[in-house]
Amino acid sequence: MPHRPISVLLFTNTNVRAGVEEHMLTLLRGLDRRAFRPFLACPPELLDQFGSDIPSDVPTLPVTLDHPSHFRAARALSAFLRSHQIDILHCHMFQSTLYGAPVGRLAGVPAVVETCHGTEGWRKGWIKSGFFVDRQISRFVNAHLAVSDATASYLTTRKRLPARKVVAIPNGCDLSSFDPLRPKPDALLAQLDLSPDRPILVTVARLEPQKGHCVLLDALPTVLAGFPSAMLVCVGDGALRPSLEQQARRLGIADSVRFVGYQRNAPDWLALADVVVLPSWYEGLPLVAVEALAAGRAFVGTAVDGTSEVVVHQQTGLTVPPGDSPALAGAILRLLGDDALRGRLARQGRRRVELHFSADRQLRQTEDLYRQCLGLPLPSPPASSASDPDLSSGSHESAITETIRLRTAAHCSAVLSPGLRSVILTGSLARGEATICQSSAGWDISGDAEFLLVFHDSGSLPARDVIVRTERAIHEALLRDGISCHVGLGLMRLRHLLRMEPHIFRHELRTWGRVIWGDASDLLRLPVLPASGIPLEDGWRMLSNRMIESLPGLAEASAASTPLSPATRYCMIKLCLDTATSLLLFAGSYRPSYRAREAALRNLAAVSPDRSWPFDLASFSLDLSLCTSAKLDGGAAFHMPVSLARRIARRALQLWLWELAHLTSSSPESPLYELWNRWASAQPLSSRLRGWARLFLRGGWTNAASNWPRWYEKRSGSPRYWVYLAAAKLFAAAGPDSLPVGRDVARILPLARLKSAASANPWRDAADAVLWHYNEFMVDSRV
Repeated sequence: MPHRPISVLLFTNTNVRAGVEEHMLTLLRGLDRRAFRPFLACPPELLDQFGSDIPSDVPTLPVTLDHPSHFRAARALSAFLRSHQIDILHCHMFQSTLYGAPVGRLAGVPAVVETCHGTEGWRKGWIKSGFFVDRQISRFVNAHLAVSDATASYLTTRKRLPARKVVAIPNGCDLSSFDPLRPKPDALLAQLDLSPDRPILVTVARLEPQKGHCVLLDALPTVLAGFPSAMLVCVGDGALRPSLEQQARRLGIADSVRFVGYQRNAPDWLALADVVVLPSWYEGLPLVAVEALAAGRAFVGTAVDGTSEVVVHQQTGLTVPPGDSPALAGAILRLLGDDALRGRLARQGRRRVELHFSADRQLRQTEDLYRQCLGLPLPSPPASSASDPDLSSGSHESAITETIRLRTAAHCSAVLSPGLRSVILTGSLARGEATICQSSAGWDISGDAEFLLVFHDSGSLPARDVIVRTERAIHEALLRDGISCHVGLGLMRLRHLLRMEPHIFRHELRTWGRVIWGDASDLLRLPVLPASGIPLEDGWRMLSNRMIESLPGLAEASAASTPLSPATRYCMIKLCLDTATSLLLFAGSYRPSYRAREAALRNLAAVSPDRSWPFDLASFSLDLSLCTSAKLDGGAAFHMPVSLARRIARRALQLWLWELAHLTSSSPESPLYELWNRWASAQPLSSRLRGWARLFLRGGWTNAASNWPRWYEKRSGSPRYWVYLAAAKLFAAAGPDSLPVGRDVARILPLARLKSAASANPWRDAADAVLWHYNEFMVDSRV
């Protein structure tokens, strides 16, 4: 093969734009142009319907080749294949393969691929239904691509095609085109003269016998008996339109049915729906079902072929037997009458599409199939190497960690080379202490999967937006593997890694860090830091950071009388764990894992109960055991009482003050501001200047000009310490909506970010301002 992009010609002899043709457009748009060059051959009528939707860089051939007498069309196709040096002829549906595959082989095309889009209802008579011709044509075909497992089974069991040639790659859709939160489009409501609160059913399908519109019309009178204002919108055109319109008039429901014909803007029409309905008699894998779930709309379909692979009954939608209009009406009524059920199925449906039916997944698998047909190696690491881990076994934690490791290594090496030296896994995932919960759609990882990216000393570091895009790409790749996990990427040059100051991060990095890609010696060159070498200030700073991150949870815990949300439970669990970490560091008993810290605190409570701790260690030890188990066991069965969350927040503030008194050799009873002022004043001038310089560089000249007087007043401490003081004041206020707290924080923060004093919720406004400062200027400042 020449060193050029692989040329792929997509060929069909259909002349109506529908699901098959949308599938082809997905390939034409999404094939990686660095490795593939797509072409299109189809009847001129279909080219007209595609219009500007065909990418501008795709050469096209208008040709109709659907009969043995079309010699001129066959010669035109052969000449096109030869002149453009086509490597792969990809035919869609058997009628295209029947004529295209022999022409392709005679033209010297190295590989022919056929996509079967479902069972073929047109097969009548012993010749057509015997599949003898199909098996002969298969001799010219390298691979038969099935759009669903049901279709793959049809090819191997009914057609008796060689199983080694059959591969299932599900249809996918572009998730970015569908917004689950999108309201009903005003333009379409106006076009149809409908009000937004009117129940709307939408079906998107060709008006052909396969799609079962007559069954849906038979069910509609029962639906209208329960919801008289309901409206059915039929999107699509076909030979049955006159008879379906006549059926609607005969049933007396013509005023409740709109036939709008073929429409190109499918996302708009799906957004119009309260419920999307597809009453097909048979399907390969219906793209409208995938798109409806991607759009976050409740779905009712028939339990046929590939539809059941997308729509899992009572999990991502409702399915009924084909041809059963009473059951179809009952399912629609059930969804229209239950908003909670409709919302739950819609959310779970979107999640299922993200995991299994995205266009990106379809494209990458198809590209791999193309390479395999040509005998070319797959990209390294292979796209399939990290997918489908064995999550059913008892070792799912290691399988999930390995999946995250492989995905992160693959994306970082592809995007950030050649400047990247190594990728190091850190944090709780490296220690085997991540919080992993099983959900209906897969596995959820609470918190971040943390990685440190080490770069060569020469050259510039990647821009932040590049890192954010890489994090997002890894997150989306993991979603397709059934894992919901945010990945955090920190940056550091090698010289900064080797000169890293002594703190908790360095100690845990050297103890638990794992190089997952690149030069393994990078981490080994970092000197070992014993726990006794960690400065006490680092424990106080870590506790301060965790208190800031816990402000949203504190707000809920302070006001809640009902069970706390999962996000609040997790952040308060983390606050409890890091309170213990900080206390143990000051007590000289620090340990680098959660279980070891739990044991160390229990031992500390037993051997020194009379020491002047800020709170009772025995009681704290019991709470820590609960939180440690919840953190490491996934927290599925742990329902944190509001009283425990408030107790955790109170202890965090007590320890913060106690440690500040210890650092300044002051009395623990000293006022908060006095303790802080002593500690801030003791901070070296160089540290304060670095903090203000960072604020200046990140904030820009505009902020500098308006805030210089404010900064001059705060020269006694670094910006970080002022933000810590603001967070402590919010903890001391325990979350009530009090105007003085908002005013105090407004005076303390380095930048004016608060709303007016007349705000309805000054405490929350102040918490938002503190979090903004933290995320904007303080997160990842060490790396």
